[in-house]
Amino acid sequence: MRKVFLSPGKFVIGKDELYHLGEHIRQFGSNALLLAHKDDSDRVQSILDETCAKYGVKIVNGSFKGECTYNEVKRAKNMCEKQSYDCIIGLGGGKAIDTAKCLADQCNLPMLSVPTIVSTDAPCSSMAVIYDENHRYVENYYTKRSPAVVLIDSQIIANAPERFLVAGIGDAYATYFEAEACMRVNATNYGQGKSTLAAFELAKLCYKTLLENAEMALIACREHVVTPALENVIEANTLLSGIGFESVGLAAAHCFSTILFELGAIKAMHGELVAFGVLIQFILENRSPEQIKATLDFYRKVGLPLCLKDIGIDNNVPDEVWDIASQIACSPTSTMRNMPININTDTIKAVILYADKLADVY
Repeated sequence: MRKVFLSPGKFVIGKDELYHLGEHIRQFGSNALLLAHKDDSDRVQSILDETCAKYGVKIVNGSFKGECTYNEVKRAKNMCEKQSYDCIIGLGGGKAIDTAKCLADQCNLPMLSVPTIVSTDAPCSSMAVIYDENHRYVENYYTKRSPAVVLIDSQIIANAPERFLVAGIGDAYATYFEAEACMRVNATNYGQGKSTLAAFELAKLCYKTLLENAEMALIACREHVVTPALENVIEANTLLSGIGFESVGLAAAHCFSTILFELGAIKAMHGELVAFGVLIQFILENRSPEQIKATLDFYRKVGLPLCLKDIGIDNNVPDEVWDIASQIACSPTSTMRNMPININTDTIKAVILYADKLADVY
């Protein structure tokens, strides 16, 4: 049996670590291309200037337009063809980081992942999600290698709005439950192999870490201070969840996050949709009332969505939209394939509406 474990080459987290970015660039040379939205790069420009001066490196700002599209990758690739770079840096949220992954893959350069928020587990994975210019999902892009370095400045995360951290907790919370589903069906992971024991144990640890640290981490975020609890949750949101999903697999929760977006949750964050998707997956798995209640209690404590209204979906979804949802779930590439059940449009609608009422019962 072929087993595959995917992980970044190096994972570094700590207060004020961004000041040492130049140290990591020096592993590959002295000239780096930065992909970052102007808002993100502006916030840390003084630190970037300081690390360049300290370590004798150059960071060229290639900007980022805000969406991970093939056109954006092509634009950045044109820059690489006009000038030689030693590495690519993706700084900001998941979209900038994913664009940098694609660019580094196409230019055969090492990639440094520098998240300024931890709202998803994108920073540590080798996979990128491609959208069109209207933020419609196109496909997953699988790079040939994982990020060479993931560098997280925990003070920058502490300074970011709380909602980003909560969304990351929602994305990470699903990791263990989706991993369990994948292990039951012996799923093939994103490395085209089976899960290792190590990857599944990290998925478990992700869940345990969130239960023990999430509430205290959110207090730290509100006060903009770095604490052990905050750094533990940052690690869970990125490293543990990133390895867990990529080296074990995804299941219903992530499939339903896409469906919920199509149903009208266009303003909700990815992790918020995934968190509600966990409740739907629990229904499909016939999970115990105790597990459902424990999850809802956790959601209440950290501020994750409890019902469809919380993610912006009303009760007037047209039938044709439900049909689109069915097509998503029944697609051969859907992560629903890692669930040991067959579903149809009626099943999808029923379980979503059922999940909407769970918080009234528990």
